[in-house]
Amino acid sequence: MKLKNIFSRLTNDSDLDKDEKRYDKNIGKDDITSKIVSDLMQNPLLTEYKWIKSRKCFELKTKYGLKRLDIENWSGYDLDRDIGCVTIRPSMYLRHNILHEWFAEFSFKTKSDQRNSWSVGRSLQMLGLQNEAHFLPGLKDYDKDFQKLCTAIEKLNAAIEPYTDLKYLFDSDIKKMIDNQDYEFPKTGVEWIFESMILANNYANKSYSDFKVRLVNHIEIMQNDNEPNLREYYDRLEQIFEKLEKIKAPNNKYT
Repeated sequence: MKLKNIFSRLTNDSDLDKDEKRYDKNIGKDDITSKIVSDLMQNPLLTEYKWIKSRKCFELKTKYGLKRLDIENWSGYDLDRDIGCVTIRPSMYLRHNILHEWFAEFSFKTKSDQRNSWSVGRSLQMLGLQNEAHFLPGLKDYDKDFQKLCTAIEKLNAAIEPYTDLKYLFDSDIKKMIDNQDYEFPKTGVEWIFESMILANNYANKSYSDFKVRLVNHIEIMQNDNEPNLREYYDRLEQIFEKLEKIKAPNNKYT
């Protein structure tokens, strides 16, 4: 069955919806996805994780916060094998509560969104790998495709595991901001600023004052550019700085 025949009536939304449902039914997306999740539960890497069906992710609570493996899935098309398929896109995230929980009183996000915030995230594409895995109808080539998915997840975990050490997060992501006076800070978002300041204050305290000045100057540039996230916090920056500067992060690696 060719993809162009499945989605044939692109000018009619209701017809397109019907075609997509028929496509999903033909592929068996729900059944295949359920099998993939069930088999992943048996993977030694994930046995301690809990599957959160509503969020399509595996989650592991830790002493420092949590690790999360997202399993995005949809009905797609495998161009190499010229057939409809279930597409799986895994990505992995790690959260250090110490970088996020303190911010709850200032955040305009919902409590659910706050709980889902993360300190480090990695996709397969970020690792230079194929970003998605494809599973065929009737479970054809399933064992081979599932092994590829497991290998990909192992690589995601290997990439993110070092960040369980908060000092590693500073060394790999924040230290370069401090050392490079010409570092180009992101022009969007705002919470990364506060998290960077916490880590700098804890692990490079002698450089913190100068780093703070540079970040405040950057904040002013973002404010002049009407960065929408910053607008929510701009008038409370002094309160935010005062609180984050009291946070004491541990130096030891969590286990």
